[in-house]
Amino acid sequence: MNTRLVTGSKLTVILALLLTIIFSTTAAHAADNSTDAPKFGIKPATPGTPATSKGYFILKGQPGEAISDAVIVSNPGTVPVKLVLYAVDATNGDTGGISYYSQASKPTDVGAWVAISNTAVELPAKTQLTVPFTINVPKEAGNGQHLGGIAAQLVNDSNSGTTATNQNQASMSVKTVTRALTAVQVNVGDAAPILSLAITGAKLNETNGQKNLSIDLKNNGNTMVQPKGEVTFTDATGKVTLNAPVALNNILPGNNITYPVEIGNLTAGTYKVHASLDFGNSNPAVYDSTIEIKAPAASQALPVIGKVVASPTPATVATTVAASTDNSSMLLGILIGFGAMLVIGGLGLGGFMLMKRGKAKPLG
Repeated sequence: MNTRLVTGSKLTVILALLLTIIFSTTAAHAADNSTDAPKFGIKPATPGTPATSKGYFILKGQPGEAISDAVIVSNPGTVPVKLVLYAVDATNGDTGGISYYSQASKPTDVGAWVAISNTAVELPAKTQLTVPFTINVPKEAGNGQHLGGIAAQLVNDSNSGTTATNQNQASMSVKTVTRALTAVQVNVGDAAPILSLAITGAKLNETNGQKNLSIDLKNNGNTMVQPKGEVTFTDATGKVTLNAPVALNNILPGNNITYPVEIGNLTAGTYKVHASLDFGNSNPAVYDSTIEIKAPAASQALPVIGKVVASPTPATVATTVAASTDNSSMLLGILIGFGAMLVIGGLGLGGFMLMKRGKAKPLG
């Protein structure tokens, strides 16, 4: 008995050791083959002259001139990465600010001027590569600021997209793009910067019960502007009922944007709207207009579906109740008479049966 216990204990210890070795080996093997998330970046090879331009390019060129420079593409991660390099144009977001087009969009400005020497890059872990490029400024390029960018986009060979399918077998494919970008600003020509901003219109809108005033802005100059100012509403008595601050990011030369200004729950009435935006020029952009805010539509009674019965007059009600009472009495009398007939008939039938069996004699 003791021998079996000792043997069992030894066997348990041996199995435990074997399991420990197996799991330790598996964990080490998994750790050796673990993959880190890909990491990469892109930046100018030579920092720009202004301190603020170290992360992007500010270059100067004449129409028809070729400008040479380079980007540094780096991989600080622990796994190799494959990248594709390409140039894009910049644009404005819906409410201002700078955004950049995707690889699928055909560039027409700086993105079309850039020629990259090597568009397919493979970087081992902890390495970087300098990639030269050339900007060929067209002869017809207008004076002023032009903005684009050079992007480094991750090439994922194993999974370029995700497909979701619902119960009705309808599928939707979503492609995830991971990219880094450095901006390329090209100042063309020697002409002085032209700062020009116009407020071209305003419109009252309502979305999900929230009112806002959308103001249309146009950069007519050759330089980016950052408008800042306010929009005021004045009622019929001359009282300022709203003073909304406005602060926008860069608007590119030649671009239009529509900027929404929240106006809250102003009461119905006619208001004078005044907008004044500074943008770096000596004179601000100014806009004046009159806008009417209408009262909410009055709620309407729901239509009645079916036949509408008029309410009876008091006299009609009394007559109806009386008629109902008479009919009820008559019906009750009929029911009582019918019940009495059933009782009498039942007694007669019972007497007849008793006489027939000799268990009872007829009366009288």
